[in-house]
Amino acid sequence: MDELLEQTIRDAFPDLPLPEQPLTTHRCSECDEVDAVLAGRSWPEVAAAFPAYCHDAFPLLTPVARAYYLPAYMIAALDPETGLQGISLETAMEDGRLAPRCFTPAQRAAIWDWAKAYWRLIGAEAPPTSFAKHWAGACE
Repeated sequence: MDELLEQTIRDAFPDLPLPEQPLTTHRCSECDEVDAVLAGRSWPEVAAAFPAYCHDAFPLLTPVARAYYLPAYMIAALDPETGLQGISLETAMEDGRLAPRCFTPAQRAAIWDWAKAYWRLIGAEAPPTSFAKHWAGACE
């Protein structure tokens, strides 16, 4: 992973207090397991040792938990051995579950930089227009 991009993400997303539990939107065995795996772990801790069980759990998180753990998912998605973290973020950023207006200018810029790096990693020249229309202009 690009160390400068990782530092940009870390600088843009300070380690705030942990979100309250439950971290997921409803109760089922999968959501309960995600809660158990992430409970008490800051996003920098999750980014440092991303739990394999949670690679596709981003859509299950509450809005507050999604915003909090977003940088961990961004960092994990840039690992060549990543799971579905990137796909989960693509969807959330395109369908409005993560809206640019909910983030600071520095965070939006870090998200856009992440997106450009992520799409290069998966073999595309740039993020798709559907993604760019929500995020590229938001960074200005």
